[in-house]
Amino acid sequence: EMGLTQEVLASYVGEKESVIRRIEMGKLKPTMELARRLEQVLKVKLLERVEEPIGASQPRGRVEVLLGDVVVIKERRRDAGATEEG
Repeated sequence: EMGLTQEVLASYVGEKESVIRRIEMGKLKPTMELARRLEQVLKVKLLERVEEPIGASQPRGRVEVLLGDVVVIKERRRDAGATEEG
């Protein structure tokens, strides 16, 4: 542990303190570039090279991103006084 505050770490990697806070809370995944900068500053390994098997196809062009890939949906709580009608 280096004893850095979120504010100091943010300044070292050129990001806002809120970005560092959200990463630490698990609410945001850093970009590849930010992960590389964090590796350099913190002297840790965050990224790992992944080798594709020979003959594996790679998507070309656009990559489709769905809403479920980028958000977490919370279920709405029912009111304590509400009753179910059956």
